[in-house]
Amino acid sequence: MNDCIFCNLDFDKVENTVICETKNFRVIPSVGSLLDGYVLIVTKNHINSLSELTDEQKVEYENLVSEILQIFQKVYGRTPILFEHGTPNIQNSMSATSIIHAHSHIVNFKFKNESEILEKYNFISIQNFKDVKRENYIYYVSDNETKYVSYNFDSISQLMRILIANEIDKGEQYNWRKFDFKENIVTMLNKFKDI
Repeated sequence: MNDCIFCNLDFDKVENTVICETKNFRVIPSVGSLLDGYVLIVTKNHINSLSELTDEQKVEYENLVSEILQIFQKVYGRTPILFEHGTPNIQNSMSATSIIHAHSHIVNFKFKNESEILEKYNFISIQNFKDVKRENYIYYVSDNETKYVSYNFDSISQLMRILIANEIDKGEQYNWRKFDFKENIVTMLNKFKDI
């Protein structure tokens, strides 16, 4: 897709530094890193959501997630959260994503009010990522690695980022298009370079 941000990454920019990669995925810092320790796993090929991955690609994805969780454990001493706003059907208005190109967020963060969020946004527990249906969804993995999905949530772009920003008193700074937080990207990359 010619106008897709993730299909046209400028690798000379610090925010597009490839931390690691596999055959089908790249791990890069997140523009709008609300805090130190925020990366994206982005598909190399353009697809709308991770639910569209083949079974083989899902295994590759899960292995990459495990690798990134281990890096976060070494660098930050804890397991991060993970989420994806999946939008396989871009005509459906329930989307909460701001870029229609499959990517998931891994964030050095733990929700204080996680049980309230799970209830409010209708998350249900699932065994693994393969259980996610090809519908509009939010996939969420807590810091204790419990996996959840919601198919019934408020249609708000960047919903999970808003929830994180509100909890860390950054309110309107959730919007990565307005606030890039490059200082957090640089801090993280300096911590990751010896791993």
